[in-house]
Amino acid sequence: PSPLRVLYLQAELREARLKARLLPTYQALSSAQLTTSFVWNTRGVLLLHRDSLLLREHLASLTPDVLILDPLINFHTYDENNATEMSKLTRTLDALKSEFNLSLILSQHFRKSSQTQGTESLLERIRGSSALRGWVDTTIAMEGRTKHEYRRLEFDTRNADEPIRRIIRYNAQTSLAEAANFPFLIAADYNFPAQAPGGSLSIGSNTVTLTPCPLGLGGSDVSHYVYISSGT
Repeated sequence: PSPLRVLYLQAELREARLKARLLPTYQALSSAQLTTSFVWNTRGVLLLHRDSLLLREHLASLTPDVLILDPLINFHTYDENNATEMSKLTRTLDALKSEFNLSLILSQHFRKSSQTQGTESLLERIRGSSALRGWVDTTIAMEGRTKHEYRRLEFDTRNADEPIRRIIRYNAQTSLAEAANFPFLIAADYNFPAQAPGGSLSIGSNTVTLTPCPLGLGGSDVSHYVYISSGT
């Protein structure tokens, strides 16, 4: 299959910082992927409701399969805590999806840190109205920078019975997330029975050995949600 055409609109980092951030990832892309990947640094330039004609011109010219808005808050002036205001935004996004037959990936910051940040579900830390999370098909929440290479990951789909939670390893050299390869599955609430490291624990028919793992993953200072909404 051919690589999808991706248009990434970034409205937070300055151009030099953005290039440095993306370089490790782009160096790993094939030539075919590079020819179908487009980046537009729109910092302070583009607002969806104000510049819809300009955006539509670029979408018509580049014909992307996927449009990424990062971070979403910098592409609109609606009150993100107001469900009625956010519904205006989602109608605009729905129109883009329908008109250009594309999928959307929307990046959103978490709300400010709280005292329970280290144990609180990442999916509950989304800033703004829950109307946006109710509109999307898939929500992926990844912990931001930590004092080590491990991060919490949670994701939820529209038809899922409950969110899925994992621990991943962030590779700073490639900017890619990798499997953490822990010897056991992290419990849904990240709280294993209080047993000393080196003890054993029965999970179904399996017995696993408990080993020290970096489970206290608080201390993030920049974290994001990623929303995925499929095209029509």
